[in-house]
Amino acid sequence: GIPAVCYTLLLGPYFTYAMSGWLMIGEYIPTPRPVVNHGPTWFLYALLIFNIAYTYLCGKGWRVNVKFSLTTIFISTTIVGVFEAILCLFFPEGENVFGIYRFFEHGSTYALVFWGGIIASQNNWMDGIKNMSRIKKGALYFGFIANIVVVFLFEGPIGPMYHNWLSKQSHGVVSIVEILKKSLLTGQGFPAALWLLGMLAFFMDLMNFEIKTFSFTKTLSKAAYTAYLIQFLFPLQASLALITVILRAQD
Repeated sequence: GIPAVCYTLLLGPYFTYAMSGWLMIGEYIPTPRPVVNHGPTWFLYALLIFNIAYTYLCGKGWRVNVKFSLTTIFISTTIVGVFEAILCLFFPEGENVFGIYRFFEHGSTYALVFWGGIIASQNNWMDGIKNMSRIKKGALYFGFIANIVVVFLFEGPIGPMYHNWLSKQSHGVVSIVEILKKSLLTGQGFPAALWLLGMLAFFMDLMNFEIKTFSFTKTLSKAAYTAYLIQFLFPLQASLALITVILRAQD
């Protein structure tokens, strides 16, 4: 909780936001009122809310016996993805509610992953992922990479054509197509399972090692949380300073 409070009240509004403005436009302007900026610590607030909910709803000794199953995971995430896509038809995207980042389009997935993680820990799902056949792991790798390509295409080359076609359709068609697109291709839902399982399997199989004389991977692992918290404090400022220099040089 301490990093979240410090970032939200001090580092976020008075350093990250204000310094970014100073580097880009030459004016030091803190975050507009209310002067709070969660930055990358938003997930800490989400965890606090989920932990409070878990304490009151589940309590000590709560347990659910569910065996590891790819089918269960993909069906669960897809259903939640459809639900979130429907919410986005009625609520504005990008809204933060109770400090939870992009609440309407991602909030249900966050909750699913939180409670799903508890169930996974109770039932040793990590062993199930580790013991999957090479064919299943290969399919996850392929699906993960293919989804990256699909997202890139929708955000780039075919994006204008897609939106142009969509603008000529009825409201009902647009709603159905957007729900299917977000839950199956470019948003949360089915893609979320692909990313989570694909990355887990990849790092468990190929990156779970340590070089004794040069333990770089272990150092990176220990520094991951810190690196995440400071990403908008130092790396971002350095990149903005470099961009500003380049833009000024190009007049």
